[in-house]
Amino acid sequence: MVGPEAIASWLTQSVMNLSAQVIVALARSDYPLRHLGLARHYAIVPRPGDASSAQRKAVSDSEGEQPDMTMNLRALTVFMISLLIVSWLFQIVAVHVTGGPGSEAMIPWQIATMFIPTLWTIVYIVAFNREAWKQIRFRPRKPLILIFSGLLPAAIAFGVVTLMVGSGSAETSYFDLSLGGADVVDGPWLLGMGAQNWAYLAANVGLTALYFACLNSLFAFGEEFGWRGLLQDQLIGHLGFFRGVALLGFVWAIWHLPINLAGYNFPHAPLLGALILFPIELIAMSFIMACFTRAGRSFWPAVLLHGSVNGAAQGLVESLTTADDISPTAPKLVQIGLIVLVAILCVLLTPRHLRAPEVGDPAQRA
Repeated sequence: MVGPEAIASWLTQSVMNLSAQVIVALARSDYPLRHLGLARHYAIVPRPGDASSAQRKAVSDSEGEQPDMTMNLRALTVFMISLLIVSWLFQIVAVHVTGGPGSEAMIPWQIATMFIPTLWTIVYIVAFNREAWKQIRFRPRKPLILIFSGLLPAAIAFGVVTLMVGSGSAETSYFDLSLGGADVVDGPWLLGMGAQNWAYLAANVGLTALYFACLNSLFAFGEEFGWRGLLQDQLIGHLGFFRGVALLGFVWAIWHLPINLAGYNFPHAPLLGALILFPIELIAMSFIMACFTRAGRSFWPAVLLHGSVNGAAQGLVESLTTADDISPTAPKLVQIGLIVLVAILCVLLTPRHLRAPEVGDPAQRA
């Protein structure tokens, strides 16, 4: 008898193979692309002897356009919807096979899910728009922004711990806080445990946060290459900074929908978390990431920031145990509130020219 794991493996492989075959078929056929209204905007690289591709390029040049390095809104819609569908199917299978986020068997599935946006981006670029490689800023720049990106989520999370413990609303398994500092009693802190003043404690938390941000960046890259590497500038170019970043944050949030409904990020309030709280959190986080990546002229600040969120920041918040009369969701609510405040501050401090569509964005072309 075939077990559920074998069925799930076969279904997952079939979905991925079918998706790849469909995309490749679209890339090699003019009719389906015209039917979808995407042929002119996907900037397919002409193949030798492909007269129709050469004719398309000639028509584009005659209209005064450069070879298209960006996606039109219809192309963006198809890209994001197809990415959501495949990711949702993969997550549903994962939850069914492993029993949900609480299972250790779920971890490999979660890691694989994180790389679906990168897979989708690579397939799009290779099959439809090889010139888009030039728009993805691979080279890390401005080291201070990279460092700050790795520190910020942990600083916010430590603020949550301080507020919750200081108000008597929760206790943390990591620290015994006092006016002079803290007694570090547990946790993976690189500078050790024991009594520490605030300066030493800050250095301990910061260094540990950067370490785990770098480790988790290996997996965060799987998402951010798609979200901030490709899609962010495309959406800002078409919709402007505020609408483009907000839409990206919303798509990023609902991309997690199946696993969040299974209780991943909000185990005590999965429906409220998945449909309301998580979208608010990731839209706000997307504005922080947009400010950092536009200022740093690279998507790497988002990778480190995402890695830090999944590392020290998550550990700090999850170390809290709320009092009996306080909702277990309260630490997440405080964290979301702080993230929103930081997002507002980042936007206000970001120069206007960094929030404008850049040269090469669709909104800048005639």
